[in-house]
Amino acid sequence: MSRPLHFHLSGIGGAAMAPLAGMLAERGHRVTGSDAGVYPPASTLLESLGIKWSNGFSEENSRQRALSRKSRS
Repeated sequence: MSRPLHFHLSGIGGAAMAPLAGMLAERGHRVTGSDAGVYPPASTLLESLGIKWSNGFSEENSRQRALSRKSRS
């Protein structure tokens, strides 16, 4: 990897998005996210990896993000 990227994941508390966030963080990328609600076990995983998220999906939550991926759930 040449340089770390910043990923902002919409729906970060989902069954697929939380592990994806974890994999990206473990590879050295900066990861943030947003979701309508993040509960265990996803919240536990994200907190243990130091990944921060915002509650809700407002434009302000994802403003100036390097890359954004949306969940299709």
